[in-house]
Amino acid sequence: MRAFLSSVFFTFMTLAVAAALNSGSTKTTKKSQHHFVEIKKSKEQPKIKKRIKRKCKRLKNIRQAPPASPNLAITLDIPLEMPQVEDMHTEMLEQAVEVVPPTPKADNQPPEYPQGARADGIQGRVVVMAHIDEYGFVIRTRILSSTPPGVFDSAVMTALRSWKFSPATLRGNPVDQWVEIPFNFVM
Repeated sequence: MRAFLSSVFFTFMTLAVAAALNSGSTKTTKKSQHHFVEIKKSKEQPKIKKRIKRKCKRLKNIRQAPPASPNLAITLDIPLEMPQVEDMHTEMLEQAVEVVPPTPKADNQPPEYPQGARADGIQGRVVVMAHIDEYGFVIRTRILSSTPPGVFDSAVMTALRSWKFSPATLRGNPVDQWVEIPFNFVM
């Protein structure tokens, strides 16, 4: 508002000076006349309208509609050639025949029955996964299950350290492979 009044005052003063110069007198006098224009500020303030506050109800449990399902009716012009079922079975059978799992040697000593378990009449079963290398040696072992837990585990692990296997073969070449070996302790 102040900037507007300043620009109006400047414009008015410019017009007043121009009018005074063009008033028709060409004489120059030593006395200069000053014309002052008084601009009154309006004390009236613009009226403010009442602000209305509306209370909005909050909606609970607003659920969005599920997204539109994609168009599943799209077709492709790519011919898919599937092998015949007979070919698949033959191929899988050939692969299965090519891998021969490792087998334990006949002279491997079975684990010793722990004396405490024998005295208490405890029977059990231990299932071990053994990693057999391409030379037939056990290089890693892992107990899969043991019933009762911990009774026969050390006897099985001690026996497996000395066991020798004929290695697994793939297309006639020796390879390392994991094999599952169950041990039953029965009296």
